[in-house]
Amino acid sequence: VFWHNEQERKAREAEEKIRKVISLEEKIRDIQNRLSQHLTQAFSALVQGSKEKIEVVISFLAILELAKQKLVTLDQEGLFRDIVVRHSPQKP
Repeated sequence: VFWHNEQERKAREAEEKIRKVISLEEKIRDIQNRLSQHLTQAFSALVQGSKEKIEVVISFLAILELAKQKLVTLDQEGLFRDIVVRHSPQKP
């Protein structure tokens, strides 16, 4: 009985964390907004203050999606170095 209750408690905690995490779309909008104010940002600055690892993962997925759409460029000077995210100018 204890094991079953513990499992249920962990499942509820996991669901609560997931609900708190912002969506990928929200994170994309947030990063675009931040880059409109500062055209270049380090990834570490974008994730500063993240409370959960999943928030960092979502931020990483967001910059990958923005790069895929050619809305940002990503640079990294070396292995394990910070990723630099740059706003790409929009082409008419």
